[in-house]
Amino acid sequence: MRTAKIDEAFHEGNRQWLDEWSCQLGLDTDEERERTGQNWIVVWSGDQLTASRLRGLKMFRSMDNIPHEQLSWMEPIFGWFHLQMAFAASLHKQYYGTKAGIGFSRAFELLGKKGLSSAKVKGNWFHDFEETLKEIVMAHFLCTWLEVTGVSSVGDLRSKSPDELQEFAEKIVLEFASTAALEDLSRQPPSKRDELQQQAIQLNRDLLEYLELDDAIKQGHISRMEDLLPSLLYRFQGGNNKLYVIEVMELLQKLHREWIHEVR
Repeated sequence: MRTAKIDEAFHEGNRQWLDEWSCQLGLDTDEERERTGQNWIVVWSGDQLTASRLRGLKMFRSMDNIPHEQLSWMEPIFGWFHLQMAFAASLHKQYYGTKAGIGFSRAFELLGKKGLSSAKVKGNWFHDFEETLKEIVMAHFLCTWLEVTGVSSVGDLRSKSPDELQEFAEKIVLEFASTAALEDLSRQPPSKRDELQQQAIQLNRDLLEYLELDDAIKQGHISRMEDLLPSLLYRFQGGNNKLYVIEVMELLQKLHREWIHEVR
């Protein structure tokens, strides 16, 4: 596909892009426009702004007489990579903390990471932060394995059987990285509650969820990605990311109420 100098920041620019891509794909004749409008459903993926603008275009043109001009054939949807970036920025905002706590600030200091103090859209921030985030997850869970299994080094785990390793893994997730563990702590009297442990469990749980999303996207595992949508919706709502609240709700609505099976 050839590039084109078109400003996508506004509805008119996105309309021009639709015309441009249709032209490059040879779909701009009257016959092709009629066939597209009557017979096709095209998933049009992009960043959040693109999805929002295209959805607005569909609303503005919904009363047009020609199916192609109504844009009823087009299904705008956010790109999952962009959602993953929003997830990472949400984690950074929630768990940055201080150098004296258990959050990212202390980890950045210990690892000698620079330029990660504030989330950025441009540049290498996302790449560098995600790389560091995975290092933090590895350190957290290696320490947890040592504590739960009682061994002095990770190499000693080779003496454990596969069944034992599976039991340990389930125990680690259940007791050190799950909502159930947080609920158990919340039932304890405030005077006996370990707030540091509570924060660590919550951080571990959310970091595992991020890794689950990252792996599901890389593997193209659609059902795993779909299973994460409800918790992502709560995250974006709690983090006041209204734009992605709308995007996730739109997708859930279409998956469960609007799209036919072949489109899903």
